[in-house]
Amino acid sequence: MLAQSTDSTRTGEVKGTVRDSLRNYSLQLATIAVYTVNDTALLSYQLTNGFGAFYFEQLPLNVPLKVIVTYVGYQQFIKYFKIPTENHRVDLQLLYLKNTPVNLKDVVVTAVPPVQMNGDTLEFNADAFKLDPNAVAEDLLRKLPGITIWGDGVITIGGKKVNNVLVNGKPFLGGDTKVATQNIPKNVIDKIQVYQQRTDIGSPMDSITQLNIKLKKGKDFGYLGTLSAGYGTGGHYDAAANFNWFNSRTQFGIMGVSNNVNKIAPSSNTLLRNSTYKGVSDGGLEYQSDLSLEGITTSHAGGLFFQHDFIPDPGASKNNRITADFTSIYKKNNTSRSTETLVTLGRDSIQRQQLRSNQFLHSNTQQFNGKYEKKDYQTSYFINPAISAQQDHRQYREESDVYGFNKELQSSNNITTDNNQKARSATIAAGFTKSPLKYGLLPGDIRVNNTFSINDSVEENANKTIFTSYADSALNAHYDRNYHEKRNSLHNDLFVSWGDFSKWLFDAHGFMNKFSVKLQNRLILNTEDVNNMVTDSGGHFINQYLTVKSNAAIINEMPGINLGKSFDWILSDRYSKNLSFGFLAQAQFYTLKNSSNHAFQELDRQYKKLIPTIGINYTNAQWGKYLDQISLNMNFTSDYPGINQLVPLTDSSNQYILRVGNTKLQPTDKKELAFNWNHSSFNRRNVLNYSFSTKAGIIKNSFADSSFTDQLGRSTYYTVNADGYKYLNLEGAISKAFDINKNEITLSFDPKLNLSHTPSYINGRKNWSDNLNATSSLHATYTHNELQIVIAEEFSYYQSSQSWSANNLFRNYLNVVKLGATLNLFESLNISSNIDYNYTTATSSNATHFFVWNATAAYRFLKQKNVEVKLTAMDMLHQNMGIINYGSSNLLTHGSESALKQYFLFTLSYYPRKFGK
Repeated sequence: MLAQSTDSTRTGEVKGTVRDSLRNYSLQLATIAVYTVNDTALLSYQLTNGFGAFYFEQLPLNVPLKVIVTYVGYQQFIKYFKIPTENHRVDLQLLYLKNTPVNLKDVVVTAVPPVQMNGDTLEFNADAFKLDPNAVAEDLLRKLPGITIWGDGVITIGGKKVNNVLVNGKPFLGGDTKVATQNIPKNVIDKIQVYQQRTDIGSPMDSITQLNIKLKKGKDFGYLGTLSAGYGTGGHYDAAANFNWFNSRTQFGIMGVSNNVNKIAPSSNTLLRNSTYKGVSDGGLEYQSDLSLEGITTSHAGGLFFQHDFIPDPGASKNNRITADFTSIYKKNNTSRSTETLVTLGRDSIQRQQLRSNQFLHSNTQQFNGKYEKKDYQTSYFINPAISAQQDHRQYREESDVYGFNKELQSSNNITTDNNQKARSATIAAGFTKSPLKYGLLPGDIRVNNTFSINDSVEENANKTIFTSYADSALNAHYDRNYHEKRNSLHNDLFVSWGDFSKWLFDAHGFMNKFSVKLQNRLILNTEDVNNMVTDSGGHFINQYLTVKSNAAIINEMPGINLGKSFDWILSDRYSKNLSFGFLAQAQFYTLKNSSNHAFQELDRQYKKLIPTIGINYTNAQWGKYLDQISLNMNFTSDYPGINQLVPLTDSSNQYILRVGNTKLQPTDKKELAFNWNHSSFNRRNVLNYSFSTKAGIIKNSFADSSFTDQLGRSTYYTVNADGYKYLNLEGAISKAFDINKNEITLSFDPKLNLSHTPSYINGRKNWSDNLNATSSLHATYTHNELQIVIAEEFSYYQSSQSWSANNLFRNYLNVVKLGATLNLFESLNISSNIDYNYTTATSSNATHFFVWNATAAYRFLKQKNVEVKLTAMDMLHQNMGIINYGSSNLLTHGSESALKQYFLFTLSYYPRKFGK
């Protein structure tokens, strides 16, 4: 039973039951609305439950009220009452509705019910809610019973998360929720519709919640967009534009951005989501200049978006749609970096490697994605082509020094690189799914998916290296080496599943009921042609060893039989429980072939493995309360050595890292046990969701590094097999939501802990690394009307110890605390600010801490509030810096890199939009 109340300080209660006056049966899902008599203000509303009953609380005392009852096919019923102050409650008892025969000559216009059921769809009528003329869909949703938009942007209905927000049954301009809810005006909305969409026809519990915004007639075409330009101190600028047009079947968008303030949208949806008419929330934490990005980046990007629906009214079980998008991104980055790496080589032996580098990178990328999808109740298929091209030019300079345990300089290495790379790829993915009919003996569950891709790249690299040994000048080395590399590769991944054969094999009654037998096969084919020419002395001499022509082919086939058995316990309107067992009997046939002009790289290897999977799943759905999903799986998998592990070509130009091959490598065998538990609350006011997952595994013949490092810091690596690799991964998430007196509070906590016991060999001695990596993310949001406050914390801790050097314990620690707030004043003025506190420390280094404080102030004017002026201040305390801090096994690296610092920016924006004529 969904309900909404306007003031929790009220203590009055009213209840009653709605029945049919002629047949005297209860009317389920009748609309009940409570108004004040004097000013006809809507106080609360809900739908009757399965017994026709309703119950309101927190209503005003001793005030003339009226309840209006509406139901399709019945006359409207009005009851006047007043809640006495003595006992604070009124029982209206039985309210009888009279059936109304259809009479087109006598039409009576009544008030629009705020909420009603239309079949299995819950509908909210937008005209029943009076809002500001410039209100958008999000403002309307915040007024609806049972619907909550939490501060982190998640929409829940009755406590259940909404997976998709559609407009007239279709994704709106890419499908992002905020693009629809923060752009569409409230006055063009007819209804808000909520329904459940099955993702698996055979499982009634396997469904997702959909929210559809139905526009008024004649309002399903129009345009919207953004045009903004900003300029500020230090020559910084930020410009963006997008224009989007749509009608009942077609949507089209064009966008572009240009800035030199590290403001990079990971997708076109991010750009659209943060340039909506309503404007950003979250204190500007999601999309602003990324001051933590390495170096200083200038970016220019443009894109196109297209969507066409061949049917004007698609729904949950029917769709016929084509979509396409194209993006072009140019980035220019300049990064300077200084790091120190500690390397443990023995019980009391630690080397220090100091590195200083500078990089200039120019990158140009184009990407096209298309998709055609058609589905009906039983079948669906899609085809998804994609084309990409990338061109990079990188200039890199590195100076590194190695110091021994006595802190004396042992060697140095200087590298200068000028690299040009071009890469192209084309991919086409296609799939077909046919769901089984409820009746019939023929296997009807068919799934076919295939992905084919072709890739080619050309790389030109000029590399100069000067290695200096301060212990023995005879070891000094100088390289002037040029590389011309061509690669062409093909990839095809075909998956086929067919079933259910149980009706052929067993009687469908008794224990064999809901027993399934399916056949499946996955076939992966990969080929790669390599044509590399390497020259020395500035291109005068061909390096016969590094110059290579080779062809590699990998065939990976995994046939299997999938067996399943499930048990159901269902009580209508109470609960639905399911327990299922699954066993995938699967084999793997893996073949690696490589031909080369170097005889030692000729390979022909074949492997056969059994890789079964065993699983148990339990689902407990208590309708209106919660949903628990629990799974336990045991997986057996193998990894196979590749060419670069078996027979690589060793390039000696980088003296500090030399990698050689090991032809004796064998496949790994991994056993992993995985447990997952997800709890979803359906409580509307106090939502509590949590999840927990853990993975534990043992790897036999794991791939481990064997390294030999001399006193000059020169390391030679090769891969070996080693037993005893163990790991344990723990991950949790908990989120709590409160809705108290129009105050919305959300809390979320996501901790992770990874433990590993990994083998390796260092200078001929076996070593065990005990590694601990802990991270956590804490996020709290408070929302009250036009005020939102966000508090967040990110924490990471790394620790590593070596078996033969327990005293050399490596640690690093990073903590970031964020506070953001946004406030909308006078419906025209928006003020946002966020401040970050960063603290980091590592073994043998001093702690670093600093603040980054950003703020914006934006003012909207004109009648439609569609012109905005904004002032942005970034890094007002001028403390930002780039921090490097990471570790791995017997290595620990910390340092700093160049970062964007303080600037101020003034921006002018225009938000055109029109719906209908």
